[in-house]
Amino acid sequence: MEAETEWMGTSTRTIVTAALTRAGVAEAELETERLLALISGLAFELAYPHGAGEGTADRVVRHHIATIVH
Repeated sequence: MEAETEWMGTSTRTIVTAALTRAGVAEAELETERLLALISGLAFELAYPHGAGEGTADRVVRHHIATIVH
């Protein structure tokens, strides 16, 4: 399972970097790191949301996205 997880991470990184490069992003490697950190953080938040109240995960995720966008 660990090898598969590592392969998936490497594959995702390669795909994202290639897409950003084709889109003309100047710092594709740096932006790949930032984007993958965002995706990982949001995925974690959905699986293990802050607090225990119902509907908490979606509010926290929306807050994180709004913070990044602004």
